[in-house]
Amino acid sequence: MHRRQGAASLLVMVGSSLGRRSPIHAPTEDDLAPIGMHRCSPDYGSGATYWDERYKKSPEPYDWLEEYSNMAWIEREMQGNRSARILHAGCGNSLMPEEMYDQGYRNIVNIDTSAVVIAQMESRNQLRPGMQWRVMDAISTDFDDGEFDVVIEKSLIDTFDCAADDATPLVSSFLQEVARILKPGGVFVCISLGTPKTRLSFFEESGVDFEVAAVEISPRRDYAYIARVRQPLSGVVGAQLDRHRQ
Repeated sequence: MHRRQGAASLLVMVGSSLGRRSPIHAPTEDDLAPIGMHRCSPDYGSGATYWDERYKKSPEPYDWLEEYSNMAWIEREMQGNRSARILHAGCGNSLMPEEMYDQGYRNIVNIDTSAVVIAQMESRNQLRPGMQWRVMDAISTDFDDGEFDVVIEKSLIDTFDCAADDATPLVSSFLQEVARILKPGGVFVCISLGTPKTRLSFFEESGVDFEVAAVEISPRRDYAYIARVRQPLSGVVGAQLDRHRQ
């Protein structure tokens, strides 16, 4: 089917409230792996077995990128809607959903392919009623069309990018799924190590007409990509919807 090229647009580069203006430049080795201990490893794309073993060895909660305390701007994107239905895709053992829950966001669903980490985090959050933890592949979920107001991921696309020489098909499948499960006007928040030069092409080649704002978050040089679906879904994404309706 026809893929829509050039669909994503870089709308704004936000100033001090989110971070400093983000330059567009050719990727360097530092762009692809800015933090030494997080250097891209093919093992990251090895599937649930790798992550199960990793979480067994290192069960302590850990946020790979920004902590929620540095992401207050997410609340502005959600317009302070404490009843928003939120999906955290590829949750791992991030503390972000706990911190959001404690700020009043009680309708949070966390998914990961690792049954080990889901069990660990579900046990840890027994005293946060309503928080959901589910073993699920973010590329092929069993959620209804238009179920979520917000989808958030932190370094999941980075992990996909480690999994293959050309991660575009994998990331496209994920972005199509995000578009399917977002409500009209819903927002997708991607927190990534990758610069706009290395990440905007994923949105452009996804087959979804996204509006994207790219922001550099100081001081760690992480990036936020804030995306909304701009046009009715068609083509390859329409086929994705049809598959889930069957």
